[in-house]
Amino acid sequence: MSNKQFAEFWAAYPRKVGKAAAERAYDKVTEHFTPMEILDGLDRWVASHSDTDPQFIPHPATWLNGRRWEDEEPAPVLTPIQRELAVGGSMGPAAVLPSLTPNPRFVPMELWPKVCAGWECECNPDRDKPKPAGWSS
Repeated sequence: MSNKQFAEFWAAYPRKVGKAAAERAYDKVTEHFTPMEILDGLDRWVASHSDTDPQFIPHPATWLNGRRWEDEEPAPVLTPIQRELAVGGSMGPAAVLPSLTPNPRFVPMELWPKVCAGWECECNPDRDKPKPAGWSS
């Protein structure tokens, strides 16, 4: 297999350990899969594991031998409040920490109107729209 193609994989992989073993694994898997399939899968995998502690990122050879580019993307991890809102739980929008100011790193934008300090708050992208039924602020 082309050293250039492996070099592209190696440059994109977030954990640089076991290069010789990774190159052997790469040569083996590219007998059955195209380099583009592997790189596309690696891009998806890296994007969905961007917050992973580096010690928990598999060695490149392990990732290749496990055909991890075929993995399904993990479901997003929600806080208890986000879970409650996502399933339409009994708490309702008015009960969800009315003084909380949404933080885009922790609260998905689609949930902002439900956890905002008030409907008119500047952090609410829907503040110019009518309030949904049941909203109190």
